[in-house]
Amino acid sequence: MINRIYAICKTCEEKFILRYNIGNQFPQRVNFFCDTCSSDLEIGYDEKRKSIIGGLIIIDKEHDGIIKNLHPEIVIEEGRINDPQYFPSIEFMTKEDDLFLFKEYQYSIDYYFKRWQILSLNFRLLKDKKYNQLQRRFNETDNEIIKRKILSDVVNCIDDFIVGKWEKIYENLFTEFEAIKSSTNYNEFKTFLINEEEEMILVLFDTLLDYFEAREELLITLLAQKCNKPTIGLSSNISWKKIEMIYGNFYEVYGKPTALNNLKERNDYKSFNSQGFTFSNYLTIDKAGKTANFLNNPNLKDLGDYYYPAYRNGTHHRSSKIDKDNQKIILITGKSSSTTTVVNFTEYIESCNEIYARILILLKLSMHIIYEN
Repeated sequence: MINRIYAICKTCEEKFILRYNIGNQFPQRVNFFCDTCSSDLEIGYDEKRKSIIGGLIIIDKEHDGIIKNLHPEIVIEEGRINDPQYFPSIEFMTKEDDLFLFKEYQYSIDYYFKRWQILSLNFRLLKDKKYNQLQRRFNETDNEIIKRKILSDVVNCIDDFIVGKWEKIYENLFTEFEAIKSSTNYNEFKTFLINEEEEMILVLFDTLLDYFEAREELLITLLAQKCNKPTIGLSSNISWKKIEMIYGNFYEVYGKPTALNNLKERNDYKSFNSQGFTFSNYLTIDKAGKTANFLNNPNLKDLGDYYYPAYRNGTHHRSSKIDKDNQKIILITGKSSSTTTVVNFTEYIESCNEIYARILILLKLSMHIIYEN
């Protein structure tokens, strides 16, 4: 459904005709720039379907103005942002053969966010070791049972997110896991993961929370990615400051169980690093090469995709900027800021979703290994 909204920029009084396409998630909003004065403009709906308005004055009287096609969950085709007849959609939405999968993937996004909202308090209490409160909430005195119940809910939440193309990546990873269980070093590897469980819980909670807080910006390509469809186009939500650090944060976390491939190929999960290897120090060393050992393994090569040092360095060193008019991210990297990388805004969003999915996949397997019988 498209809501036709007549609005005026509070700063410069530029007139707009907003063709706002209602999304599936609530709350929802879009954030865009005024064509005349570059002011931040915002419109959307909260959990109770009440209007969210920022930088705009909404008026009842019709007027001529700049047409803006807006959608909180689907990219706008380039060249169609001002088209009065345009209806944003994913190409396969009207294809009968794909309609069932489209609905499944759409529902999975809704389930994911709702499940996270339900479990986030318990997960936070677990992270902070507030077992007295958890015992009252669960009416249970065995802390191990409580922990397993919460982490089971976390895994279900992960499963909702990876519904779609990412399921196959997990299946391939699990195939590799099955292949290394007979390794002479496997029990040592499992013990290592068990010893790192507490750190993984901390990292997983923070990563899930980071994604939830940036969800409105990251939603724009998520459905298309689940369906393995192109994400090329324009975003209706370009709050760059809010998500500038997201990719780099995920980049820092990603790569934990690269040890699986070492265990299979070398029968030694520790062989790629020095003595005293821990999850904590792994997060701070050799970041650019963490996924290199995936690339020659057909079942793991997809895990090596979307791992871009330039994205991380260009954002975490505060040397990035956005070209508002063209929705391009300019990343300055290299010695003496000698290298410039230009990325489409939606390409950056896509990469954030992809690396986030891979983090969830790897940590899901890690929890499976820890708790398997």
